[in-house]
Amino acid sequence: MKITLQQNKWHGDQPVDILLPDDWEIIHETMVCDKKPAMDYDAIRSKIENPIGGQPLSELAKGKKRVCILFDDMSRPTPCQTLAEPVLDILLENGVKKENIIFIAATGNHGSLTREDFAKKLGEKIVTEYFVYNHFSYDNLVKVGTAKRGFDVMVNKEVMECDLRIGLGAMIPHAANGFSGGYKVLFPGVAGIETMSEIHSYAGKEMMEEMKHGHYSSPMGKLLDQGMRFEIEECGKMVGNLFKIDCFLNTKSEIIDIFAGDPIDEYYEAAKVCKSYYEIEKPEKVDVVIVNSNFKSNESNVSYGVAVQCFMDEKNKNGDIVLVNFAKSGQVPHYMIGHFGRTTKARLSATIPDPRENGLSIYFSPYGDKSGMDEIGMNPDRYVWAKTWDEVMELLSKHGAGTKALVIDEGAIVSFKE
Repeated sequence: MKITLQQNKWHGDQPVDILLPDDWEIIHETMVCDKKPAMDYDAIRSKIENPIGGQPLSELAKGKKRVCILFDDMSRPTPCQTLAEPVLDILLENGVKKENIIFIAATGNHGSLTREDFAKKLGEKIVTEYFVYNHFSYDNLVKVGTAKRGFDVMVNKEVMECDLRIGLGAMIPHAANGFSGGYKVLFPGVAGIETMSEIHSYAGKEMMEEMKHGHYSSPMGKLLDQGMRFEIEECGKMVGNLFKIDCFLNTKSEIIDIFAGDPIDEYYEAAKVCKSYYEIEKPEKVDVVIVNSNFKSNESNVSYGVAVQCFMDEKNKNGDIVLVNFAKSGQVPHYMIGHFGRTTKARLSATIPDPRENGLSIYFSPYGDKSGMDEIGMNPDRYVWAKTWDEVMELLSKHGAGTKALVIDEGAIVSFKE
């Protein structure tokens, strides 16, 4: 059986074919998102101009002196150019001067983007004609308030000097927040490291307890009572004046729906339908899980955590995981949870517990990445790099006829049905 997986996001979008034995039992469920048509310019603009909560962007733009457009980084699949083009047209048509519009990469606690990265996210024309900058979470910050728990809420100074802020992002399942989207473009997007340490540590207490049981990614696609989400909303209100655009994507990174407007109103309206776009059934027992990591290829711990979920049941403690990741760039430097040496880690670094009693963690990629094992969370005793699919199948050769294998088209967005 041949299955085509989308790969090489930000590196040419070249799909990868995998071949599985005909005598295996293959579970490969197409997500609803891949049954929806892609939106064109007019449809996208119409959604932006018919917001959920608040005024249309054309009204908000009138009389504004400085505008910043925040966009997510390379760890997110958002086709920001497709969103930015109608946004710029609306701003310019309503009196905002071109020289007064800037773009800021909402990198949060991640490493900075290069000009090449900017062009991949925004297109050459925008990078050539507009100022585009990185956020830096350690400096050039201003205090916008104090959270209920008592910590300072620090935000990018340049962002706060603008009288209109626009956020571009995607609404997809998120391991710590239920869903991405909404105010997350601000927190962690353009927040200070200390502020986000507080917010992440609050959520981290809940996540760490879940991780002890191998439930790392189980909150994905679920609006649980997560402290992180509530604090992000609390802090976001302190910033004020943010017009948020969140898109839904298929596995080809095409925009299939948009929710725009007030960051809270549009978020919860989007959340009502988001899970249904990306959920699949989780089989009771599998021998092999093949999980594709393309959308968040440089944060593959998310996809790996989804695969680990399949082995949480006491009746299913043995099996192999294959992580498909062709990212040339490797894993993103993460100043909050990353690894910076064999013993040197970021302040909130943690390891994903592996509930399996045995089984391999196969990293299928043309690009060997030994240190990426740490960032992804793979147990070093089980980690194996396979450069080709033939090598993967050789490692899986112990599995005979009737082997039950789950194939997940995109681990960064999938959530399991309850």
